[in-house]
Amino acid sequence: MNKKVLIFKSNYNGFERFCSSKFESEGYDVADPYRIPFSSMTKLQKRLFFGRFQWFSGMYMGDWKKTIRDYDTVIIFDSALTRQLVRFVRSVNRECDIRIWLWNTDPIDKDIYGGCEIYTFDRLFAEKYGYEYIPQFYFDGVCGNRADVTPGVFFAGYDKGRYDELKNIASLLDEHHITHRFIMRKENGASYLVDDRVVLIDEDIDYPDLLDQMTAYSCLLELNINGQSGLTLRALEALFNSRKLITNNKDIIKYDFYNPGNIFLLGIDDESRLEDFVRSPFESVDDDVKSRYSFRNWISKITGEQHG
Repeated sequence: MNKKVLIFKSNYNGFERFCSSKFESEGYDVADPYRIPFSSMTKLQKRLFFGRFQWFSGMYMGDWKKTIRDYDTVIIFDSALTRQLVRFVRSVNRECDIRIWLWNTDPIDKDIYGGCEIYTFDRLFAEKYGYEYIPQFYFDGVCGNRADVTPGVFFAGYDKGRYDELKNIASLLDEHHITHRFIMRKENGASYLVDDRVVLIDEDIDYPDLLDQMTAYSCLLELNINGQSGLTLRALEALFNSRKLITNNKDIIKYDFYNPGNIFLLGIDDESRLEDFVRSPFESVDDDVKSRYSFRNWISKITGEQHG
């Protein structure tokens, strides 16, 4: 018998909303757990929500609390995770399994989240903190084939201390006469020396628009932040959309889809072949390999059930 699953996640940006719609299209219930976003709460509301008394925090939970007893498994994404949410779910439905998915490499307090299974996409992070490792996931059939693909490199992401590195890579690509479009979301309150090779933005780009820009280029750039070794979404966006990848993630050679014809390792591979790499066609990857990084495989591993 299939388990009934509820996925808790925030929908604060276009990518989060895109994922929620994909989960729902696969038949899963998705909820933003809180009636009021934390950013909109008054100081008094935050004191009540984060205080000792569960009744007050329960006031700020969404309508899902009326049906939470119906679920066998609850998956909480880290963007929605609070001690109050775990505590509330556990108090109302003691029988359900609570799974926590970490999309960021920030450790959480086991004393607070005891009794929950914790999963992450980063193998070294999992080993360090005793979490369960499951590979990052993406979705089949997001973008169709397009004819108007420019031989060049695309990047879009948050700063996270990568601005100078991104400018250096822009210089490297310019040396090899390679077209590129780099977009970086600025850190709040940070100041920047403007470089016209990097487009700095203050607001997120809606994910469907980002996909349209991304797939207009033959190659994507992935820049892992310091200390991160797991696959980022950039690597899987490249894999599932048949785009080449330039990356600083040396661990990518350990993955079954690694192919030096499709993946260029910064600091390892010969920079003199960059232009040929970007311009040569993507070498196809078997569907059974890609399926190991699909949402369906991910949800099967977390729930312990095989799904269609």
